[in-house]
Parts: sequence; structure tokens; C-alpha cells
Amino acid sequence: MQTRFSSRSFKTVRRCLSPGKLLLLVAIGILVVFQMISNKSDKTYSSSIHVTATEELDQSTNEDSQHSGTHPPGGQQREVNMEIMATVQSLWSEHPYQGVRLNDAKTDFEIEDAFSSYAIYKQIDCPLKERYGHWKDGGWDICVTPPFGLSEDNCIVYSFGIGLDWSFDDALAKRKRCEIYSFDPTIGKKRHKRGDYIHFFDIGLEDKNRKNSSKGFETKTFDTIIKENGHTNKIIDMLKVDIEGSEWAVIPNMFKTGMLHNIKQLAMEIHTFGRNTSIEFYKRAYRAMEMLDKAGFRRYYSEPNDHCRYFSPFDTGRRPVKRWGCYNVYYININFVK
Repeated sequence: MQTRFSSRSFKTVRRCLSPGKLLLLVAIGILVVFQMISNKSDKTYSSSIHVTATEELDQSTNEDSQHSGTHPPGGQQREVNMEIMATVQSLWSEHPYQGVRLNDAKTDFEIEDAFSSYAIYKQIDCPLKERYGHWKDGGWDICVTPPFGLSEDNCIVYSFGIGLDWSFDDALAKRKRCEIYSFDPTIGKKRHKRGDYIHFFDIGLEDKNRKNSSKGFETKTFDTIIKENGHTNKIIDMLKVDIEGSEWAVIPNMFKTGMLHNIKQLAMEIHTFGRNTSIEFYKRAYRAMEMLDKAGFRRYYSEPNDHCRYFSPFDTGRRPVKRWGCYNVYYININFVK
């Protein structure tokens, strides 16, 4: 049975929520509606949301006014619509970075600090996230704020680095029925199909194609893997990368070959060598993160792993500075918002 939302109920909600929170909830609701429409029509999320959302709000307001016997002033309604649209846009506003940049770093400590500060810096917000897999190591977050939710049809996920934990891949297969392409050459398993939706490959992700790499297994580049699976021009809903330090060679290769533009979001564990990390390594890793920025990726969350915690080896004349040698970092591709 359908329950009508009365004006008294609406007043109660307004008393419980501040105007800002109410507008944010309305904005998220609008985004969810348009994500559903976008999934059905298989169209890219675009600026047409402004026109359609305003029309729907006008229609909804007119229907409510018919029940109450009053008509809202047109100018006031337009102001409300514009405020809601501004709230929608503000969801993806970026946070200016205030930390030390690599180009401004003079000492070894400042170079280390530039990398560490940038790795943990949140560039943008994702109001709605879902966890897939274990709550600790092995599980990963996915931004589901539209337009970044997983596609209802033809959802494609690439997962590099499994170890002994299938919880992320299995959860996606069970809850979303995405086609998942899982890779790990270090767990002693050959290529096989795991259930109905998971395709496993005993191949490593690297910056070069090698039949027998120095690591003792076959490696391929991301563009080679995508091409072999017939996904060159497909949207990749999610890319998860946990490849124990090889990410710093893979990211520049993906940037150079143009393989980042079709990826909606990226979850990745980044690694250093802790206290033994060289200054040149920090510089290379920092520049790789800058490449992600240039490709349109923005970090919405960064989680240091306390198992990799250490104190900086560089003498600053002050008390020891805490650092981390690995982080789980999460990105969305803002090109899908424009």
C-alpha cells in the first residue's frame, strides 16, 4: 500500500535536518535517479541532468501544490532548483592541496614528506561507498555515488593481486554479478573459471610483456590484457591493483598507452621500501601519482596500513616522524562527471 507523504511529515523532517543536509539528501536522490536512467539507456552521464532534474522538480512541486490548493511562486521555485543543482555540483568539488610539493622540496626529508603527504591527501569526496569483501585486509571500497555505481548491465571489473583472499572478487560476483577478471601468478593456480562470473589468469601485471620474467612468471601490460579480452573500447567499472610495488612501473605505462580514460574508478595498494626507500624512488612514485591526476583521477580516500608503519630515517632535529610504507588508495575518474 502506498503511503502519501503529508505536509506535516515534511515539516517534521525539516525540523530534524538542517537546510544544508536536506539539500544534500535531495541532491544525492537526484543523482541516484539519473544513475538508474543512465544504466537503462546505456548513455554517459552528462550535463543534461540539469534540465531534466529541474523539470521533474517543477512537476513534483505542481503536483504537491494541487493537493494543497496553492501554487508556489515561479521565481522562488527556480531559486530552489538552482540551489539544489549547485549542491549536486559541489559533491564533486575538489579540495586544494596545501602540503609540500615535490618541485618545492629541497632536502631528503622534504622529498619523503612530499610523497607521504600527497599519498594520504584526499582530493575529492565520495558521499556513498560500499565495502566488498573483508572489512580489514582483502576487502575494498567502491564509490557508488552516481555516476560511479557499478553498471547494472555489462559490469566489468579487473582485479590484480589475489593472494589467498578471494573475498572481494567473490562478493562482487555474488552481489553484483559483474564479469570479474582476476589475475595472480603467485598462488599456484592455473587459468580457470571460478563460478559463473570470475575468470582467473595466472599472469602478472607489469610494464612489459614477458613470457618468463625475472620474477619467474609470465607478465603482460594492461593494454595487452584488455585487448585479449575484447575490452579495448569498453568501460571498466572498477580496477583493483595490489601488485606489491609493481604499480610504480604499471601506472606510467597505462598513462603512456592511454589505458586510463575508460576506467571509472581505481582501488590500489601502493608500496614503498619503508626506511630503505631511496630518494629517487620517492620521486618516481610521486610523478606516477601526478600522472593519475593528469588522467582525471582524484583520490577520495587513502588508508595507511599500520603493518607498514615506521619512523622516518631522515634527521630533522626534532622528534621522529611517523611514516607508512603502504597505503590503500581509492580514486574516481572525474571525466565521467563532465
